[in-house]
Amino acid sequence: MARRGGDASKQVVVSVVGVSGGEREKGVTGLGKSCLCNRFTKPQADQYHVDHISVLSQTDFSGRVVNNDHFLYWGECLRVADDGLEFVFQVVEQTEFIDDASFMPFKAGKMDPYIKRCCATKIQSAEKLMYICKNQLGIEKEYEQRVLPDGKVNVDGFLCVFDVSQVPNRSLERQVELTASILNNCLKTKRPVVLVTTKNDEANEVYVKEAEKLASRKEFKGNIPLVETSAHENVNVDCAFMTLANLVDRNRGRIRIVPFYEAARHRKEILDVATDAFQRLVRTHVLDYRSIWASTSKKLAQNPDFIHYVDLFGMDQAAKLFRRHVKKLKEEYLQRKVEGYMDLLPSILREFFPDLQSLEDGDWLSIQQRISEHPEFDRYFLRCNEDIPWSENTDLLDSADTRIPFDVLDSNEAETVFKNHVNALQAELEMREMRDRFKALLAETGYVTPGKRLDEVRVLFMGRESFDSLSEHDRQFIYEQHQKDITEKARQNFHELLLEQAELFYHVKSIAPTGTITQEDIRDITQTLQEDSRYKALDRLESERTLLLLQHLGFVHCPKKEHCPTFPNCMDCLIEKIIANKAASNSRPGSGTWGSKTVSDPHVNLVLLGNQGLAEDLQNVIRSVCEDDEFELDNQVFSLDYRSIDGDVSLPQNSFKTPEFTPHGVVCAYSNEASLEYVRESLEKSLLTQLEREESSPTPPITVLFAPDPDLDHNASQHLHDEGANLADSLQCTFMDVGPSVGGGEGRRFDSSLVTKALRSLITNIQHRNNSLNIYNSAVLPRDSQPDIRIIMCMLCGDPYSVENVLSPLLNHQWCVVTGEQSISLQTFLDDCKRRVEVIVSSYHGANAFREDLVHGFILVYSTKRKASLATLRAFSANIPNLPIQILAMTDTSSATAFFKSDISQQLITEGNAIADRLQAHFMTSTATCQQKTAFYTPFFKEVWDKKPEIEQAFNMEDPSGLDDSGEGTLERPSHHYHRSITLPPPRRNMPPRSQSAEGSSSEIYETVPTDGSLGDDLDEPLSPVFPDDQPLTPSDDSDIYSHIDNDEEEHLVKPSQFKKQHRFQQGWQDDSMCSRRMDDYWGDGFTSQAFTTGRRAKFPPPPTKPRPKASQTLKQPGKLNLKAYGNVTDAIGKLNLKDAGLLHSKLTKGGSVHAPLATPENMDLGPDYAAVKDAVPGLYGSFEAGDYGYSRVQDLPQGAGSKARRQRREKGRQVAPGKLEGDHAYRVIPEDDSSLEVSSPRDQQSPILPPGAPTRKDTDKTARRKQEKLRSREEARQREEERKRAKDEEKMKKAAEKEKEREKKKASKGSTKSAAKGPPQPTLEDFVQSPERSVPLFLEKCVYFIELEGLDSEGIYRVPGNKVHVEQLTTKFKEDGNVNFAELDIPVNAAATALKDYLKQLPPLLPQSQLMELTTIASIGDRSLRLLRLKEMLTGLPRVNFEVLKFLFQHFVRVAENCKLNSMDSKNLAICWWPTLLHTLQFSDIAEFESQRPHIEDIIQTMIDQFPFLFQGKEDYVMV
Repeated sequence: MARRGGDASKQVVVSVVGVSGGEREKGVTGLGKSCLCNRFTKPQADQYHVDHISVLSQTDFSGRVVNNDHFLYWGECLRVADDGLEFVFQVVEQTEFIDDASFMPFKAGKMDPYIKRCCATKIQSAEKLMYICKNQLGIEKEYEQRVLPDGKVNVDGFLCVFDVSQVPNRSLERQVELTASILNNCLKTKRPVVLVTTKNDEANEVYVKEAEKLASRKEFKGNIPLVETSAHENVNVDCAFMTLANLVDRNRGRIRIVPFYEAARHRKEILDVATDAFQRLVRTHVLDYRSIWASTSKKLAQNPDFIHYVDLFGMDQAAKLFRRHVKKLKEEYLQRKVEGYMDLLPSILREFFPDLQSLEDGDWLSIQQRISEHPEFDRYFLRCNEDIPWSENTDLLDSADTRIPFDVLDSNEAETVFKNHVNALQAELEMREMRDRFKALLAETGYVTPGKRLDEVRVLFMGRESFDSLSEHDRQFIYEQHQKDITEKARQNFHELLLEQAELFYHVKSIAPTGTITQEDIRDITQTLQEDSRYKALDRLESERTLLLLQHLGFVHCPKKEHCPTFPNCMDCLIEKIIANKAASNSRPGSGTWGSKTVSDPHVNLVLLGNQGLAEDLQNVIRSVCEDDEFELDNQVFSLDYRSIDGDVSLPQNSFKTPEFTPHGVVCAYSNEASLEYVRESLEKSLLTQLEREESSPTPPITVLFAPDPDLDHNASQHLHDEGANLADSLQCTFMDVGPSVGGGEGRRFDSSLVTKALRSLITNIQHRNNSLNIYNSAVLPRDSQPDIRIIMCMLCGDPYSVENVLSPLLNHQWCVVTGEQSISLQTFLDDCKRRVEVIVSSYHGANAFREDLVHGFILVYSTKRKASLATLRAFSANIPNLPIQILAMTDTSSATAFFKSDISQQLITEGNAIADRLQAHFMTSTATCQQKTAFYTPFFKEVWDKKPEIEQAFNMEDPSGLDDSGEGTLERPSHHYHRSITLPPPRRNMPPRSQSAEGSSSEIYETVPTDGSLGDDLDEPLSPVFPDDQPLTPSDDSDIYSHIDNDEEEHLVKPSQFKKQHRFQQGWQDDSMCSRRMDDYWGDGFTSQAFTTGRRAKFPPPPTKPRPKASQTLKQPGKLNLKAYGNVTDAIGKLNLKDAGLLHSKLTKGGSVHAPLATPENMDLGPDYAAVKDAVPGLYGSFEAGDYGYSRVQDLPQGAGSKARRQRREKGRQVAPGKLEGDHAYRVIPEDDSSLEVSSPRDQQSPILPPGAPTRKDTDKTARRKQEKLRSREEARQREEERKRAKDEEKMKKAAEKEKEREKKKASKGSTKSAAKGPPQPTLEDFVQSPERSVPLFLEKCVYFIELEGLDSEGIYRVPGNKVHVEQLTTKFKEDGNVNFAELDIPVNAAATALKDYLKQLPPLLPQSQLMELTTIASIGDRSLRLLRLKEMLTGLPRVNFEVLKFLFQHFVRVAENCKLNSMDSKNLAICWWPTLLHTLQFSDIAEFESQRPHIEDIIQTMIDQFPFLFQGKEDYVMV
């Protein structure tokens, strides 16, 4: 050992030896000499290399590192002993390098065996470089270069290595033998030797013991210490070298050799401390999961903890720990994100699935699917990229979006939240059930009354589950709510009690008109009320009850709507709101049915109709010629808006008119046969829809454009041109052939210039029509004129009926104008002219404000469900003098149903009728759920008009006996001589008189007015129908029993005594309306101080009567029309208008019928309640089966007359009994088809429509008569000319029809020859059967089964059409697979219903032509029993397949009708919806035949449903109908 000069450190040269050589000597791996040297000389983890090899190439062996030697120089390293002495170690490793070519040791001069050569004490090698790692070989310049000092060294001691791990191909005995030889040779050098065991971290216990035995051999005399090391774990490596250094320095004692397990534990403690320090360092400085190692390592490079950790573990291990920390940060961040999402998820689930029913017992996967399909999905969730998980999407993680990534729902946390949501809903449901049960328990317990505390009744509920399971807070809350409810109900009941005692309070008001009420008055009222349970219910709230009583007294004395108990729903408030809405709708442009425009309105809405893309192309062309959708005409710019329609116009989405779009004009485009047929059908459907809705405004102007397809030949194009022209003629609209566009661009089908011309024509027509309507409106209904009569309508606040339905006959009137907050004015025909009627609508308490005004009559409305309503009416009517009164009873259902199924309704209807009898007032019933016709109140207005003179005379306190009957000069009534000279038109249905006397009969029965058209059908028979013998009338004129009057959709009640008065049929006309009322018999002595001051009435003798002559007329029916020759119903209507108006007039005049002034040119439909009212004139007009009057409307009647009204007027004329006319003239019969008549005012005495012999003014001179004669002759000449033109037109049409028939015959003959050669004959119903045993077609069967499975509870099934897309999808699926299950297609049941109807239309007729004709004959049989037998006989004669299919269908209809309470489709509605489908091959000659036959056909189909067991199942015990 040498000492370095100038310092205290000692230099020690250590030679590391051990078994070396080939695999035969050392095994597969070496002993670990290189790792031991590497760990000692370079202890840093990053400088420690595991892989060292001894097999080299010749080049590497001769390089400067190996330098052709069999040893390696590991350089120098400094160590400090425990006492502070420094040792500088130079380490040499003795090995043996193997040639990789020969696998033999390299030859390097004279070589001894390794066991001798390794013990050399002097080692030299010039320019030998220090060895670092195997990668250094060959590229020495890239590594640190240190040269062996002076080229030689003297070895101070030896470290002999013994591997204690088990290595393949190395025997323990061989290693022990060689190691022992090496030790012996080393000891011979007199140098210290230390035996070092390596790889103790993988030690084999046997090897360890052998090493210990080796070191303790006797020959070594205990001079060889044993040190256990592990280079990989850096355990005891320094200890081995320091032990040798101490042995070299003989002056130093031996150091303590630490056992391996102890040294390893100590080493682990050092590593753990360093790891903890580094982790703390990382946690302190790295807080963001987005941090990267490069920047972080630079930041921590100078930190001692970082340096120490890197020395011990290396930079890679530090980076690994850093990445582990960053990963943890990210997981924590994601966890926080997920927790935030989980906090949001419960509220989202609560919104998407608020109850258990919405979950539909689905699992979490199905719920996830439903969430993804929810409309609000994008509001709460994000759809993630399928390629990148949401946790790796940095953009998503860094964004501030709070929406939940949908992938998060796959986590366990989300499923847990869902389960918690389900549990919460179940708990809420249970708690809600307990609350509901407790509420029900409170409601069932009669001991809980208003004002009682919970503590007083707690003992009643103890032990009840619903009570015990609730918290005290919930109990108290529910009980307080129940107290509020029953207290409020008790208040309402008490208020209802006060209203029911209206007469008592009106009496108090009359005796104390100044408002002074004494305690005695209150005591009297209290004594009257105190026995009522509604009074006792507020015993514990006596102060509140007294307050309610005083408030009611105050309200009775000083009624204001603000003080009304129902405010803000006071009847006056509701009325003002409804009338204000009416005023607003009248003031808006386009508020009419088809959008009446003012002339100054620059906006025009156009409907563009055409399929096959024509509507869209037309819109593009219009927009190309109209810049910014503006069209200029006559220096006025119109703004255009479009609605393109190319689908079924019967569907709401394709309707011409929508709530947001009101059309002003229609442009129809077609290019071929299919598009023309589409236009025809669409216009027909639109017209029928307008008629069914009873829209009174005319159809908007129409323009038809023809743009022929380029592939059409000349003949086809000309044919389509003629068809379009005929269609336009029938619609009385413009037709234009735009032709193909020249130079207009490829694909353009419209000529821009011609489209511009068509637009100009259409807008001009719109202007002309609206100008005419505006002029007529302003002339007919001036707002500032005074009314001819004034009526007050009264209703009670809080009555349970729709005020809109009560007012609808007034507000929907064609000439209704709002004149005040609670008043409206309308014009209607009351005699020969239109009269203005003002109706003041008010509550009962508000009507007193008009008691000083001139009032001509009252309409008093009450509810048949509310006693207070009738009591108020009774008390209020006590203050009405002798004025006409109309009492209207509002029912929930039809009057007959309400009367027989509700005791309270029966009682109130009976009492209301009794009040009407005592007041000699009219009594009617109406259904609160539907609106009546506009003429509902007209008969009452007529009676008021008739009594107007005496009412006004009484108001002016003059003697009524000297008044003229005409009432001229009163209340702005114009003076003329037609009043009272023309009798009123007959009601829609007069009751026929009895054929036998009913005197002496004491039975009270219910009589039904015939509604099947059996009365008055044959005009050739005398009008003397009789009642059936089994329906006698009662002798009492005041009977409270009612008869049924059919009112289209419901039955209303009229007293049989009113029918009985028609027994005076043969005695002529008697006006019993002049009989005065004896009110004193009922109301006591006179009127109170609050009575109305209008109209004291005196008794008048009845006017003279005149027997009715037995006149009969036979009307010529219009000529037959084949609807197939026309495009649609509009064609038929147009042809009817052109033909028989003049002919019918001439026929009637020749038949002896004379003319009378026209009447009621308005949309009027008298309700059936006036068919036989008490004040009607019995026997005057004869028997009418249906129809408003015996004459039709004039031309200025709006075109949109209701379909029901047309059914009632399906005959063209009626025989009319004469009235009291000058010259004994009777009414003439005017045809309904009045479009050929000129418009004339009924006020114009020189009107060409006025008949000859009509009464004229007294000052009319001969000149006026001559003018009238001239006008009449001109009219006759014009009619003859029109008749001549029509005859020519008919002749042309016949010729054209004959030519068309010839062409059809030729085509048919050609087609028959082709068909005979190519195909089978026409299919029959037998071709569609499934099998001989199953006659019903498969598609029909599947549709019916699906509808019965899914749709029996679907409201409006077969009435509400299905979506076209769904229908096509259903049929397509069936065509693809006949076994498809309709229930699995997720298609609405209405689509199946529509598909069923469409399929039946495609099948051969269910009824062959002969049976179809027989069915129409059977339908017209009057005797229903005979008709039923004939119907069964006809069905029995059908072919078997036809009968089975019909039986299957009608059995289905029976099932549908049995569920009518759910689907609203009873047998009547089914018959209306289905007869056009079942009998689609049925043809009608004209519109009149269609209208006359339709009710009978509907009735026969309804009979087939109702009598299914008898007709199809052969059961004989059927009910006669």
